[in-house]
Amino acid sequence: MMSLLTLGYSSARDGIYEQAAKGLYEKPSILIMLMIPAALIGAPIITYLAARMAMKRISEERKDKRTSEEIKSEMERKMRRLFWLTTGSVCLSTVLGVQLFFMGYSNAVVGRFNQELAIITPDITEQQRQIFQARFASMKTRTEFVSMFEEINKIA
Repeated sequence: MMSLLTLGYSSARDGIYEQAAKGLYEKPSILIMLMIPAALIGAPIITYLAARMAMKRISEERKDKRTSEEIKSEMERKMRRLFWLTTGSVCLSTVLGVQLFFMGYSNAVVGRFNQELAIITPDITEQQRQIFQARFASMKTRTEFVSMFEEINKIA
């Protein structure tokens, strides 16, 4: 799944592990979680209001003595605007959704590491525990994480 979302770029995928090494932090999580619902809820509301206003104007314009070509031209312009607004909303929602997924994955990695470290704590020295924590905090790639996780699993 991560390869698909990162388009196969190892640097994008490795960036997730670098973020995970920073530990859990709330500010970005809260901002992203607030933006996603705002985009997902706001886009349909804006679209609905724009379409409703367009229909209201059309009904008012029919009272005008404008030609059907003028009305048709204005309606096409409004529909193009509505199309691009909706397209932009979908793109924004998609980008924010992917970012939320990355953050969730990073938090899952941190949680899994802490869980495994807690499991092996009785079987290792305090110095070994500190070394694992330091390696986790300084990791930059998925390979480093997998290697360290395999070592932890051998101990468990």
